[in-house]
Amino acid sequence: MILREGSKLVYHRLPWQEPFAPHLLDVLYEDDDMIALNKPSGLQVLPKGLFQQRTVLAQLQLKDWKMPSSFCSKRKDAQSHPVPVHRLGRGTSGLFLCFCSVHAQKPWSIDTQLSSSGCKFLFTDHQSVKLVV
Repeated sequence: MILREGSKLVYHRLPWQEPFAPHLLDVLYEDDDMIALNKPSGLQVLPKGLFQQRTVLAQLQLKDWKMPSSFCSKRKDAQSHPVPVHRLGRGTSGLFLCFCSVHAQKPWSIDTQLSSSGCKFLFTDHQSVKLVV
């Protein structure tokens, strides 16, 4: 069958048993701009393959976050949940950062090379997080 312009293609995925994966996220730090989570090993960040519901993104979408109005605009593509700053592999555990505001997202959007330039996060106390490049 050949699809023609204006045709609609629908794919129905067969039911499957999603493999076990830890799915609870501990919030280590939270403010109006950023959330730091403790991502356990075995939890995938984005939906892919057999993991569709037991992912960090799915858990972020399920929780009722109090997002700043500047982040939740009326645009169709606006996010109503924190947005991951980076990815950690499914087998990797550790600190996982998410944006909660456009204010926090802007500097990262401007300089996307930060992750490959050896930047580090310095937690000076329970209230302050500094980016060290």
